[in-house]
Amino acid sequence: MAREKIIKKLLDDGHSTDEAEKITDELYMWAGLITDHLQDQLKTRKSYLEYRNKYKPENIQAIFVLESPPKSGKYFYNHKGDVSEPLFKAIMKLIGFEPKDKESGLQEFKRRGLIIVDAVYSPINYPENKQKWRDDKILEWYPMLVKDLKYLVGDKNTPLTLIKANVCRLLETKLKKNGFNVLNNGVIIPFPSTGQQNVFARKAAEVFKGM
Repeated sequence: MAREKIIKKLLDDGHSTDEAEKITDELYMWAGLITDHLQDQLKTRKSYLEYRNKYKPENIQAIFVLESPPKSGKYFYNHKGDVSEPLFKAIMKLIGFEPKDKESGLQEFKRRGLIIVDAVYSPINYPENKQKWRDDKILEWYPMLVKDLKYLVGDKNTPLTLIKANVCRLLETKLKKNGFNVLNNGVIIPFPSTGQQNVFARKAAEVFKGM
């Protein structure tokens, strides 16, 4: 029925029958591709959340918001990873804990009431993805981020620390407008890799000590 309505609308707009059917076929093709892509993204999101929620504290004291799980596969909440992973190593140093392995570090992170939330739950940090595309993805998934934060903490006063330049730039004002307690106050905390480890340590400590 929906297909017939589309064809009728196209015919009413002056398209020939062949044109109307061709346009409708293309619309259905793209709709199918978009639906499949969205389903794949939701499956990916679910798998990452399963990793994360294993270490979700009962009483969350603070939240770190980042861009997305990395393309490298070195996801913070993958307990089978290595303690030398850039983000994990930097966060453990920030909280003053020296884990013997990732499992012990993740358990300590949980014990302290800390959790990491990603703005997008599928890797978007591929080199071929231009910055604008990555930014658009963050904004596209913003409603899901808000929903996730509300699920984790009913109290919007729970402090949020934003990490990564584009996350800070795109989300601080939006989250504050939505009533969340963002600690950055304009401080851009870079991701702790590619020579930014010391800057991360200094700026993250500056923001995090305000808890």
